[in-house]
Amino acid sequence: MNEKVAHWNAVYDAREEEYLTWYETQPTLSYQLITQDLKLGETFIDVGGGASKLISILHAAGYGRWIQLVAATHCENFSAGV
Repeated sequence: MNEKVAHWNAVYDAREEEYLTWYETQPTLSYQLITQDLKLGETFIDVGGGASKLISILHAAGYGRWIQLVAATHCENFSAGV
């Protein structure tokens, strides 16, 4: 395992998701910015999404196939495609 993966795994292991400094229950601003240009059904990529709820919210709203890239192997949302 490389140093970056080990670092992010340690960050996620150290605290619950809602106590991470970047955690948002509802990523409203990100959702608004993305959906201004992303059309329903279009494929998108989320780089560094971590434990963000954004992917799930976009998918539930009908946005297309997706890929999420994260450095930590412990992220629940680490996945590709739908």
